[in-house]
Amino acid sequence: MPSYTQADLLESIYDGRLDLSGQELTEIPPALFELGDQLNHLDLSRNQITTIPNSLAQLCQLTHLDLSQNTITTIPDSLAQLSQLRQLVLGANQITSLSDSLAQLSHLSELDLTRNQITTIPDFLASLSQLAELHLGGNRITTIPDALAELSHLTRLNLWANQITPIPDSLGQLSHLTHLNIGGNHISAIPGSLGRLSQVTTLFLDDNQLIDLPHSLLRLTKLTQLFLHSNPQLGLPAEVLGPTWLDVYQYRKLRFENLGPEWDVLRQRGLPADPRAILNFYFRTQVDFLP
Repeated sequence: MPSYTQADLLESIYDGRLDLSGQELTEIPPALFELGDQLNHLDLSRNQITTIPNSLAQLCQLTHLDLSQNTITTIPDSLAQLSQLRQLVLGANQITSLSDSLAQLSHLSELDLTRNQITTIPDFLASLSQLAELHLGGNRITTIPDALAELSHLTRLNLWANQITPIPDSLGQLSHLTHLNIGGNHISAIPGSLGRLSQVTTLFLDDNQLIDLPHSLLRLTKLTQLFLHSNPQLGLPAEVLGPTWLDVYQYRKLRFENLGPEWDVLRQRGLPADPRAILNFYFRTQVDFLP
C-alpha cells in the first residue's frame, strides 16, 4: 500500500478534488484528515478499505464522497457529521444495514448503496428531504416501505435485482420520479397507482413474475423506455418488446464509434421499442382472449 504525507496529498488536490481511486489502499491515509476544509470531492473507490474511521468527519467541507468498490461492512455514526455532503457513494461493499444517523445528512441529494447486502430499507431515509437519487439495486431487500413516498424530490429510484415481491400503492406518490427500475425481483403485480407517475420516462419491470399489467400505465405519456422482458406470463413476443436494456446500453455506448457495416444491425438492436405500442399490443391481446 502506498504511503502519503500531507505534502503529497496537497500536491494532488485540484480545485478541491482529490482522487485516490485504485491505489490498493487498505485504509484511508491518516494524513488526509489534516486537510480539514480544503477538500470538497474525495474519491477513494476501487481500493481495499475495510473501515471508515471516525476521523473522516474532520473533512467538514466534503460535498461528494465515493467509497465504492471496497470491503466496508459498516457505516459509522460519525459520517453524519459531514453535514455538507450531497453525494454519498458506497456501492459494491459488504454493508448489511444503515445507521439512522444518516438521517442527519440534510443536504444529501444522491445516495448510492448498489450491490451490498442490505435487507431492509429503513424508514428514516424519508428524512432526507433533498434526496433526488436513491440507488439500492443488487441487495437483498424484500419490501418497499410506505415511508419512501415522502421523498418528494426523488427523480431516480433503482431497486433492481433484489427480492421484492409486493409493490406498495404509495409508490405512486413519487410525483417527480423520472426513472424507476424494479427489474429483477419477484414481483407478480403492479399497482394501478403507478399510473400517477406522470413524469416517468424510463420504467424497468423486466425479469419479474408479472401476471398482468394495469391499464393505468397508459397514462404515462412521457414514457420513452419500457422494459418488460422475461415476464413470460404476459405473453408479449420478442418483436413487440424490442431490444433488452443491455442491447440499448451497448448501442448507446458504441454509437460514436465507426463500426462500418455492423452499425445498421446494432442500431436496429439498440433502439428501444415504443412503450405505447407495447402496452397497446398487450391490452388488445387481453381483450381478444376474453371469454
